[in-house]
Amino acid sequence: MRNFKRDRLPQFILGLMVILLLCTISTASVSAAATTYYTTADLTVRTGPGTNYKAVGWLKKNAKISSLAKSGKWHRITFNKKNAYVSGSYLTTKAPKPITPAKPKPATAETKVLLNVPMIAQRPDLPTGCEIVSLTMVLKYKGAKVDKGKLAKEMPRHASDPNKGYVGNPYTSKGYTIYPPALMNLTKKYAGTAVNMTGASNATLEAKLRAGRPIVTWVKLGGFNVHCVALTGYDSGNYYYNDPWTNKKNVKISKTAFNKAFSALSKRALSY
Repeated sequence: MRNFKRDRLPQFILGLMVILLLCTISTASVSAAATTYYTTADLTVRTGPGTNYKAVGWLKKNAKISSLAKSGKWHRITFNKKNAYVSGSYLTTKAPKPITPAKPKPATAETKVLLNVPMIAQRPDLPTGCEIVSLTMVLKYKGAKVDKGKLAKEMPRHASDPNKGYVGNPYTSKGYTIYPPALMNLTKKYAGTAVNMTGASNATLEAKLRAGRPIVTWVKLGGFNVHCVALTGYDSGNYYYNDPWTNKKNVKISKTAFNKAFSALSKRALSY
């Protein structure tokens, strides 16, 4: 009689080896399925492991995929519920750094300053007296009890130097001009203070306007080689002024145009 256990032993060992082999394969498959990669570029997905296979789609850069198995440099993945392949040359195990969206800058209200400086015309009394009339507007805004006639009489005169007094006759068309240094005493008399702002930058002008103080400015404007206006305000791209010649209040002028006209007369300006 044959030994049953001995006859069955080789079959038992063979079966055990098959089971172990299947477990190894299963474990390897699970391991492969757990391998995560990220695409380093926009990547074509193909039906087989090579460029000669048909393209069935593509993955965007930084896409996350799971590699199920490798065939050379190609990885088998699941794409649209089917097996597909992508090149391992464009895969990495390093996760891409998250992109932090830029914080939007908070909206800020546009800064605008516009002073209600009284409008005073220079004509017909003072056809070439724009400087003293502009100063009259500025001083009246301060609260001084003055008028253009009174100030024109008190304004210093000089035969040839506008820095010392008015040159010419402001009551006629033959008048010329007067510059800030010659008007300092008159300004201080009625405003309490006087500031020669000649050479002032845009920032300095705007700071003075924000402080509630209009400015007499000398400009090459309106067809005049020398003209004076009362600067009354500004916004992000413009300045505003009262023009004694046109008798127009809060005329808007671009900062570019104003700077050109202001610079043409050496940026002369006067306030308090």
